[in-house]
Amino acid sequence: MPESANFAPSLSPRFAAYVRDYLMDRGVNPGPVFESCGVPFEHNDETDRPIAVEAVACLFERAADVANDSAMGLSMGQNFHYESSSLLIVAMLSAPSVGEGIRFLNRYDRFIDTGITTAFYPGRSPAEFSADLVHDGGADMTQLNEYLMGFLVQTLTTATRKAVPLLQVSFQHARSDNVSALRSFFNCEVVFGAEHNSVAFHPKYLDEPFMTSNKLLFRVLQNVMETHFSISDSHG
Repeated sequence: MPESANFAPSLSPRFAAYVRDYLMDRGVNPGPVFESCGVPFEHNDETDRPIAVEAVACLFERAADVANDSAMGLSMGQNFHYESSSLLIVAMLSAPSVGEGIRFLNRYDRFIDTGITTAFYPGRSPAEFSADLVHDGGADMTQLNEYLMGFLVQTLTTATRKAVPLLQVSFQHARSDNVSALRSFFNCEVVFGAEHNSVAFHPKYLDEPFMTSNKLLFRVLQNVMETHFSISDSHG
């Protein structure tokens, strides 16, 4: 499977690092998995070329097969290596609260992951955040969808040191072999065949403070990203 073309929907090369970590944790050589999806094994630095959404989905599905883990996406989200985080996630974790962290993610992820469309509705009851993959429908997005929602919830749990009081989690894929594991992890209603991949919770949860907050770092990274992407836009 080829890498992303210049204007094709793509994801950060850090997704390759996340799959690499998952496989190596299980004693699996990542090389053949990456080669089968047309993605260079060492193509995982944020300065590297972005990877097509379909190629990342291929990595997730092949990794699940090789590791014999039907819940690979959820497993990867639960056991995420934060030392491998992208700059976006580092900045998000330094935010003061759940609301500010999600707002930051919603603001900047579109510049980094053009293959993900996010939306944040803090004023709704329940509040809702969604993250949908942009693709042509030819690849299986199950593992990648479940990773996105699992990773988000695990990150919020890590940052607040509390379980996320979820009301509902929704997925765009029509079915999953991992229903029991998903319900156990999210501890709420899980819906398939939905319009969006999304999480819903009471708006009051947005005020929950992040124990990982670092106000100076958050301010610095906000300025860096605003400057960087403003310059990128002006040269686009």
